[in-house]
Amino acid sequence: MSDRFERFSALAGVLAVVLWVVGVAIIGGGHVGLPGGVPEEAPEQVLGHFQESTDAVISGGWLFMLGSLAFVWFVGILRSRLIAAEGGTGTFASLAFAGGLATGIFGIGIPAGGSGRRHSS
Repeated sequence: MSDRFERFSALAGVLAVVLWVVGVAIIGGGHVGLPGGVPEEAPEQVLGHFQESTDAVISGGWLFMLGSLAFVWFVGILRSRLIAAEGGTGTFASLAFAGGLATGIFGIGIPAGGSGRRHSS
């Protein structure tokens, strides 16, 4: 049972990437943050997009944060596998876990800054 749970938990990495991509695509709405979008747009156009589609930006931010939580879960599973493969004190596994955990925390923090408030125009 535990082995089966760990196998499915390893898919959390795939889930994280899918949620990140979908979140960024929803935030971007087809132009902001996607390839070819930012360099061609003036700052006023980018700001206008974010003001017009605050619901999409917040929804995409929540999906991105859920992806970051899935990534933290994946890093926890990865750590146990790395310790088993490395043996000994698990120094490199601990370093990889710390880096992954920091990535997950900052991934949650990036969209969280603007998710809690709405600006009226």
